[in-house]
Amino acid sequence: MSTFLNDIKYGIRQLQKNPFFVAIAVISLALAIGAITSVFSLYNALMLKTLPVSKAKQLRVLTWSGDINACFSYCRVTNGTGNVVSYPVYCTLKEQAGDMAELLAFSEFSEFDPLTAIAGKETFTAHGMMVSGNFFDGLGLEAQIGQTLLPEHDQPQAEPVTVISSAVWRRCFNLNPEVIGQKVTLNRRHFTIIGVLPENFRGLSATDRADFYIPMAAQVLLRPHCPLTSADMWWIQVMACLYPGVSDVQLGDSLNTWFKQTVEAEGLCHSDEPVRLMIEDGSRGPLGPKTDFINQSLWIVMGIAVIVLLAACANLTSLLLARGAARQQQGAIRAALGASSWHLIRQGLIESLLIALAGGIIGLLLATKGKEFLYNMLWPSQLIVDMRLDTMVLGFTLLICLGSALLFGLLPAWRYSRVNPIVSLRERSSSALSRMRLGRCMVSIQTSLALLLLVGAGLFVRSLINLYQVETGFNTKNLLVFDLDSSKADGQDQTAEDFHERVRSSLATLPGVLNVAHSNIRLLNRFRNETSITLPNQSDRHHLLVLNVSDSFFSTMGIQLLAGRHFNAGDQPESEKVMIINRKLAQCAFPYESPIGRILNIRESNYRIVGVCGDTKYYDLRMPVESTVFFPDRQHAGSRRLTYQVHTALEPLSYMPAIRKLVADISPDVPLAEIKTQAIQLNESIAKERCFTVLTLSLALLAALLSCIGLFGLMSYHTTQRIQEMGIRMALGAKPRDVAASVLIHALRMVLVGLLIGIPLIIATSRFVRSYLFEIQPCDPISIVAAVLLLTGVSLIAVWIPARHAAKIDPMEALRYE
Repeated sequence: MSTFLNDIKYGIRQLQKNPFFVAIAVISLALAIGAITSVFSLYNALMLKTLPVSKAKQLRVLTWSGDINACFSYCRVTNGTGNVVSYPVYCTLKEQAGDMAELLAFSEFSEFDPLTAIAGKETFTAHGMMVSGNFFDGLGLEAQIGQTLLPEHDQPQAEPVTVISSAVWRRCFNLNPEVIGQKVTLNRRHFTIIGVLPENFRGLSATDRADFYIPMAAQVLLRPHCPLTSADMWWIQVMACLYPGVSDVQLGDSLNTWFKQTVEAEGLCHSDEPVRLMIEDGSRGPLGPKTDFINQSLWIVMGIAVIVLLAACANLTSLLLARGAARQQQGAIRAALGASSWHLIRQGLIESLLIALAGGIIGLLLATKGKEFLYNMLWPSQLIVDMRLDTMVLGFTLLICLGSALLFGLLPAWRYSRVNPIVSLRERSSSALSRMRLGRCMVSIQTSLALLLLVGAGLFVRSLINLYQVETGFNTKNLLVFDLDSSKADGQDQTAEDFHERVRSSLATLPGVLNVAHSNIRLLNRFRNETSITLPNQSDRHHLLVLNVSDSFFSTMGIQLLAGRHFNAGDQPESEKVMIINRKLAQCAFPYESPIGRILNIRESNYRIVGVCGDTKYYDLRMPVESTVFFPDRQHAGSRRLTYQVHTALEPLSYMPAIRKLVADISPDVPLAEIKTQAIQLNESIAKERCFTVLTLSLALLAALLSCIGLFGLMSYHTTQRIQEMGIRMALGAKPRDVAASVLIHALRMVLVGLLIGIPLIIATSRFVRSYLFEIQPCDPISIVAAVLLLTGVSLIAVWIPARHAAKIDPMEALRYE
């Protein structure tokens, strides 16, 4: 132990003698470790942390696979796999679980069906979750104050009660401990607060943002369209809390038989394909599709961060090799005095570890800001994340430090130990420069990695530019959009049509409002309503996108009418059903004749085409224009939640106070939801692409910076060790510019080798980014040339300082240098 401590002290003294080298090494490593730790910190918070409940290790999630013919709501069903069941199926499974597990039911109110809450003195759109009476007991979660829901609260005759989140308690009640017993209004129904959840419990997953937890028995009050008695309405997710001694296999075998029998008895099997119930780990809660996207995004960013770390390690390897070449005489003296090769290797690794630990500490500090940057990039409005440092992140950072120390320190330490004392003591230190080839190779490698990331960043930048240049087909300027839900309006005698007509006509009277319209779906919201029909003279089914709009929709949105007429007041429910189609559908259905006046059968009803409009993007800028039909909302009444489009003369958001007051005068219980401009909506529709672009560009520039730091450090050492040689050349008549040119040429050779290595590397990895690009090829020559020029330019800047230093060498001083 004493020998080891002495090696540490000796390593610290050696590093203190070279503050310039240490600064470059630590900064390089700190930037790389900070980047990769930032990504892992967010990944840990979103995907690895277990739920802050006492029974987290016992929790399991129930999913199924098979072809089930049911109506699925508030769920994810993809490729024959689902995560919801009906309430009768849940009750059957709960009874069958018996003494093996406690089954918990829950269902979150989706973003398309939120709650309108009045709590304290505030009215807002809230997120809620309906849960079974045993939900909190099954999780092992106790209330911060008051109590959680119990089975007696989940009874049809029970008083409507709710448990609120700590965030609502702070926001609406100012942490008042007397909140228990107070009333809140949810969708115009009164609920009594019986408890407040702990602050560290922020939902079952990062995408859960439940403000209110309501018993399943309140279904008739808040979700009447999903009756608990319905066997074919599947909307409830199920988790199980295993009792001690029960395995996943035992529970799965028991429930699987009953699940198959129940589904078959209800006649829900759509084919002969067997259905199967699956038991999955639930310690981190149920992971939804939003979390899947974040998981994929973070893995890609993690891969990029690993490349940056490899570039930093290559950087430090080159610096350590150069430093080792300069220290060969020192190593030879130690070897001559009896130091073994293992001792020299250990000494080199200890110095590398000291550098890595210093870089790790600084990198950890940088990561505290870096993870906030990543968090803000990845759907901040839909994520609730505990991003505090924990042992997992600290352990990961320590592991990265140890791995990095081995990665960049082992080869230089091995080379340092391979000295021949007799030969080395005869050589001058400058003769060791011939042994620096590995250092130059490391510079070339990190240059190739930086080029790879820069080309990737260039591809993402150009792809994002292409997306912004896509013609949407409608106006995105000075357009305010927001949602209103008429079911939250007061007044039992007021229909949805009456409410929305009053709002629309009132909005049109506001000064500066040019046009007002509404529709049942918001454009570019990544949500689609579609149907399929058989076109005239065609046998195959043709998919159509469907939109119900008001009369003024086309003029408000700036969608061009190519033929026919707009919708008007004459298009009433009792009149002939009409529609407007887009140019794409007109060309598909009637390529050689006018579609005006023709009739199409859609959803078992005949519609006469009265107009043809221009093509528009519907829900995703990346998708090609699809066939779209527009129906007048008067003939398709019944939509409770509508999106309003308000075309204004001035900045759209400046009209919000007047619009809020206007809606409150009509119905004070109806809040405005999802308020944003259409331009913001467009930006959000390409958030994934923008996220990849910003993150990749940031990491690519970091890799380029590290490459320049490595090149600068190596050439500085190279120049320092060649002072005598350069002094002799200048004493013999060499001009300063010739000496500087030799340094520049030497550096550019390393950069050129790195660029030549990077080109095949780009071609080999191009298939991994193809799916993330838009209207651009992975081997785009413009992106490659731009990255090459940028990297060459910054490399020249990095080498200029050592080259300039070489040009200013005084021959007399150089000849006396040792």
